[in-house]
Amino acid sequence: MDTDFNWAFGVHTIGANLSLYNYDLSTGKEPSRRPKESLGLRYGHVLNDQHSFGADLRYQGKRFEEQNSIEKTLDPYQVIDLSYTFTKDDLKLMGDIKN
Repeated sequence: MDTDFNWAFGVHTIGANLSLYNYDLSTGKEPSRRPKESLGLRYGHVLNDQHSFGADLRYQGKRFEEQNSIEKTLDPYQVIDLSYTFTKDDLKLMGDIKN
């Protein structure tokens, strides 16, 4: 199941996406490195005609990995990214800080 939500009000934008998977494979094993759940949250703000910024938070649930017939569990993780955009006439500069 995948669901996505985006909402804009004034100078603010908010978004979210949720993915839930129930893998049904003939082998009975879960696919390697694919989480059963993931969540993303987004926020954007336009300060004025020239400046805007945003933030993204992503969560990935635990995953399984198999190498050389050895199976191990990979821990869940979160990532936070920040972005900034400057716009002037025909010029647009973008910068990101990625976790």
